[in-house]
Amino acid sequence: MGDPIEVGSLRGVQETDDRESAILLSSSKSNIGHLEANAGTTGLFKCILMSKYGGGLPNCHLYQLNPHLDVSGWPTWMISESTPYHQQSGLVGVSSFGVSGTNSHAEVWAMTVVGPSSAGR
Repeated sequence: MGDPIEVGSLRGVQETDDRESAILLSSSKSNIGHLEANAGTTGLFKCILMSKYGGGLPNCHLYQLNPHLDVSGWPTWMISESTPYHQQSGLVGVSSFGVSGTNSHAEVWAMTVVGPSSAGR
């Protein structure tokens, strides 16, 4: 229930900016699990890594989208493997919704580190 609400809210805000390129949506929960009070911190770390290295980190175990996500006709990108997005800099955001009702959002802007990936070394 939460994911369709979050995606719908993001779409409602982002549709007003006449975007041509797709928005990459990712979740840290799929990589680490739900860490309760630390969920926002984990999402922030993932955003920092994505910004620094200019690539989207995968949504693990993503085989098909939730049918309740309203993404048809909206340029969005949900990936299941690490994918470069070829930007020199960018803005990423993380939202966290606590079980106690606390909601937060942070945005990160960074220059991308240019060069080959050192993955697998």
